Amino acid sequence: MEHKMYLTFGVNIPNTSSGQIKLFRVLNAPFDASVDSRKTVKERQSISEYLIPEDRLIYHDNFIVNKTIPSIDVLTRHLRDNYELHLDIYSKKAERKELYQFFYDKNILPLNLSQEAHLTAFAKVLQAFSKANTLDTDKDISLKNFLFENKKAEIEDNYKQNKKNLDDYVARYKNLSLLIETLKGKRAFLEDLETLTKAYISSEKEYFQYKYHQQKQEFDIQCKEWDDIAKREKKLKTDISKQKKALPDLETKAHNAINKFKIYSTALSNLNTYKNNHQAFEAKTKTYAALRALKIPKGLDQQSKQFDFTNSSPDAVIEKVNHLLPLLKTYSSVDKIEQQYQSQVASLNTLKQKLQDDKVNTEKLIDILSLDNDKSFASKVLKDNKSISLGQETVLREFLLDTHWEFPENVLDSVMYTENINILDNNNIKKDDGNGGYWFTMGGIHRFIKALSSERLFENSEELSKALALKKETLNTQVNVIKETLRQITSLEQGKTEALEYLDFDFKWDMTIPDQRQVNEYRKTLEMIQSLDTLKESVKSELTADKDALEVLSETIPFNFSTKNLADELEKCNEEQDTLNQAQLKANSKHQEAKTLIKTLSEQLEAINFKPEEVEAEKHKLQSNLTKEKKFITDKYPELKNVLDKWKTNEDKGYQEVYALAKIAYEQKYDAALTIYKELNDDIEIKDKKQHQYEFKLLEKKLLGNNIGTTKNIESALSSFYTNRNKLAKTIIDSMLSIFSKTQDEYDNYKRVVTNLNTFFKGELISKKYYFQIVFDPSKMFNVNWINDLSSKAQAAGLFNSDNVEEFVEESFKEISGYSDTINFSDLLDPKTYFTLKTEFKDDDGKEYPGSTGESYTARVLLGIGRLSITSKNIREGLKFLILEEVSNLDDDNFNTFPEIAKKYGYQIITMTPEPFGSNSDNGWYLHQLIEGKKDKNRNYPIPNSSFKTNYKNEQLLGYLKRMNQK
Repeated sequence: MEHKMYLTFGVNIPNTSSGQIKLFRVLNAPFDASVDSRKTVKERQSISEYLIPEDRLIYHDNFIVNKTIPSIDVLTRHLRDNYELHLDIYSKKAERKELYQFFYDKNILPLNLSQEAHLTAFAKVLQAFSKANTLDTDKDISLKNFLFENKKAEIEDNYKQNKKNLDDYVARYKNLSLLIETLKGKRAFLEDLETLTKAYISSEKEYFQYKYHQQKQEFDIQCKEWDDIAKREKKLKTDISKQKKALPDLETKAHNAINKFKIYSTALSNLNTYKNNHQAFEAKTKTYAALRALKIPKGLDQQSKQFDFTNSSPDAVIEKVNHLLPLLKTYSSVDKIEQQYQSQVASLNTLKQKLQDDKVNTEKLIDILSLDNDKSFASKVLKDNKSISLGQETVLREFLLDTHWEFPENVLDSVMYTENINILDNNNIKKDDGNGGYWFTMGGIHRFIKALSSERLFENSEELSKALALKKETLNTQVNVIKETLRQITSLEQGKTEALEYLDFDFKWDMTIPDQRQVNEYRKTLEMIQSLDTLKESVKSELTADKDALEVLSETIPFNFSTKNLADELEKCNEEQDTLNQAQLKANSKHQEAKTLIKTLSEQLEAINFKPEEVEAEKHKLQSNLTKEKKFITDKYPELKNVLDKWKTNEDKGYQEVYALAKIAYEQKYDAALTIYKELNDDIEIKDKKQHQYEFKLLEKKLLGNNIGTTKNIESALSSFYTNRNKLAKTIIDSMLSIFSKTQDEYDNYKRVVTNLNTFFKGELISKKYYFQIVFDPSKMFNVNWINDLSSKAQAAGLFNSDNVEEFVEESFKEISGYSDTINFSDLLDPKTYFTLKTEFKDDDGKEYPGSTGESYTARVLLGIGRLSITSKNIREGLKFLILEEVSNLDDDNFNTFPEIAKKYGYQIITMTPEPFGSNSDNGWYLHQLIEGKKDKNRNYPIPNSSFKTNYKNEQLLGYLKRMNQK
C-alpha cells in the first residue's frame, strides 16, 4: 500500500431478513479477474493502479442519489460517472470466491478464502469469538467442531452407496452356506446307506471259515514274526555301526553345499534386479530418443505457462504430439483447426434443416394425394380437377382438410361435414395482408387462417393433374431417402465415421476433428509441445540417475555377465543355481537321513526283547490249539474239509449275526430318507417299496439330482461351493475394510492437526507462567485399531452369522474391544468417536492448573491464531485480525495480554464492548464510539466519535493523526 492511497470494501445489509447480503468493492480502475489470473504471482500482487487517492475517497453520503438509496445499477453508474470509481457487487458464492481471490493475490489477506478449507477455518475462528460463542475449550465436542471438518456424513454416504451390494453378498453367502450343509448331510447319509448294502452277503458257514482262518493266520504271522525279529536284531547292529562311521563326512559336505548355494542365490537375485532395471533403462532411452526426434514446426504460439507432465507419460505425450503435428501442418494452428470444426458443424446443421423442411413438404403432398378415394370434402374438390385461388387453397389445406362430404358414418366429437361444394366460394374468403392470412366466413362466424408456408398445389388444373399423376410410392421413397440421410448424419454426430460412406457433402468434413472435446485435447497437446524441453530434461535426468544406480548394483554381483542378453545370462545362472540347490539339498538330505537312520535303528534295536526258549514253548502251544479248532469245524461241517485251508477273508466282521442285522439296518436306513428329506414325500417311486425294491442308485439320484448324480461327485460340487463362498467372504471383508479405512485416515489426520497445533503452542506462556496445549486422548473403549482385527474376526467367526452387515460390525466391535453397551454402526464410522479432546494449562513442573477466566479466554485467542496459522502451508503477507466480543468480564491484566499476542503474531485485535474497556494502557488504543441518533435512537449517527486514548489523556483521532504526521 502507498501513503494516503486506499481501497474500499464493504457489505450491503438489506433491511429485511429475506434479503440477500451482498459484498462490494470500490477501486480506482476496472479489475478483470480473468486477465489477472493469467499474470505471474508477482504481477498479481501489484495493486497501485487500483488505489484510491485520499481526496477522492467516498463516504456514506456519496451513496445517496437524489436523496434516496439507488439500485445497484444506478449506484454503479453514479460512482463511475461522478467520481471515476468502479463498483463491483458480489452476491453469489462463486462471485465471492473471485473477491476472496483478489484479497489473497493482492496480499490483503494471508488466507485464500476461495478455498473451502480456508474459508471454513476463518469462519469458525470468527464465530468462536462472536456473541454466538461457539468455542468452549472445556468441551470435547466444541473443540472437535472448531478444529475439524465433519467427515461422518461423507463416510456414511460412502457406506450407503455400497450397502445394497454388501447385503446382497451376505444373503448369497448364507444361501451357499445352507446349500453346503445340506449337501454334506446327504453325503453322510448316502455313504452310510451304501455301506449297509454290503452287510448281508455273508452266512453262518463264512463265520466258521473266518474264525479258523483268523486263528491259523495269526499262528503263521506269529511264527514269521519270531523269525524276522531274530534276523532284524542282527542286521540292526551291523547297520548302526556302518552309519556312524560315515556321519562326520556327510556333515562337512552338507555345510559346504549350503553356504555355496546361499552366496550364489544372493548374487543371482541382484542380477535379476539388474536385468529388470536395465530393461527399464533401455526403454526410457528409446523414449528419450523419440522425444528428441520429434519435428516441431516453427512459429507456434508461445505461452508462458508450463505444462504439468505429472500425470502424462512421455510415451503418451509422443503419441499425442505425433497425432497433432500433421494437423498443424494442414491448418497451421489450433485456432484454425477449431475454425474448421465450427465451419463443418455449421454446414452440417444447415444441411439438416434443409432436409427436414423437404421431408415435411413431401409428407404433406402425400397426405393431399391420399384424399383421392376417401369421402372427404377435399377429395370432392380434387375430383372436380379445377383450379382454385390461393385463399381457397389456404382454407382447404389449413382448415377443411378433415371435413367430410355428406353425413359421416361415424360421428365423433368436433367432426364436420358439408353437402355444399360452394362453401369454398371466394365470396366467403377475405384476404388480410396486415395479419398475413385470410378470414373465412361460415354463416355469421368468421375464422382467421394463416397463409400457407409451403408451395401451392392447386394453382391451375394442369399442375393439379400432374400432382395427381405422381405415384405415392415415389414420394414415399423420397421421404425414406431423406430419413436415412438424417439418420446417417445423426450417426456421424455420434462419432460413427462409417456414415461418411453414405453421405455426400458439398463441404469439407475432417474426421480428425469430430467434436469440441478433441479440439480442447489438441490445445492441451499444443501446451505439451511448448513444454517439451522441460520433459526432455526430466527424462534425461532420470536416465543419468538410472545409469548410476545400475553401476552400483553391478558391483554387488561377484561374477562376470554380459548386458547384451541378460535373459540368457539369467537362464544360465538359474540352471547353475538349480544345480547348486540340488547339490545342497542332496548333501543335507543325506546327512539328515543318516542321523535319523541311526536314531531309528537304535530305537528299534532297544525295542527288541527276543528270548528263544520262551518262543519255542509258545509255538508248540499254539499249534495244538489250531489242530483242535480244525477238528471241531470239520466234524460239524464235513463239506468244509477241502476248502477250509483255502478260504480267504477281506475284513473283520461278526459273521454269525451280521447277515440278519445288516439287512434290517439297511432297510430301516432307506425308509428313514422319507422322514429326513421332505422333498421325497411326493415321489411315488421312493414311497412305493414294490417299485424301488430298496435300490440304492435310485434313491441316490433322487437326493442329488441330475447335476451331481452320484455320491462321488459331491466332493467336487462342495469344492466349487466353498470356492464361491470364500470369494464372497473376501469381497465382503475387502468392502468393509475399504469403508473403515476412510475412518482411520480421518482419525490420523485429526491427530496430525492437534500435533501441529501443539507444536505451534510450544514455548508460549499464558500469564507468563502457564503452558497451554490440546490433549488428544484416544478412547480406551473405542480404540480405532479394532478395525485392523475386523478381517481376522470375520474369518474366525465363520463370517456373517448376523442378519446384516451393521449388526455383524457392531457385534464384532464389542467382541474385539470388550465394549458391552449399545453402539451404533454410524458412530463406528465416525472418526471423532475414537478420541476425546481437552485443553490444559501446566507450569514448568508439569503441574496442571485450571486456568482463570482471562487465561482461558487468552488460550482461546491463541487457539484461534493457531487454527488459522496451520490452515495454510505458505506464510503470506496480509492483514491478520481477530474480532473479540463479550470481553467485558475480563480484568485489565488479562485484557492487556491481547496487545502482546497481537504484536507477537502480527495480528490486529478488534474488540467490541459497551464501554471503552482496557483503553487505559500506556501504549494507547484507537477508540471508535457509536453515537445514538437524535431523531431515531435506533439509528446511530453516521460518523462515530473516534479518538486515541492513553492512560494520561484522550485526544481526538483526527488531531492525533495530524500531529503524528508532522513529526
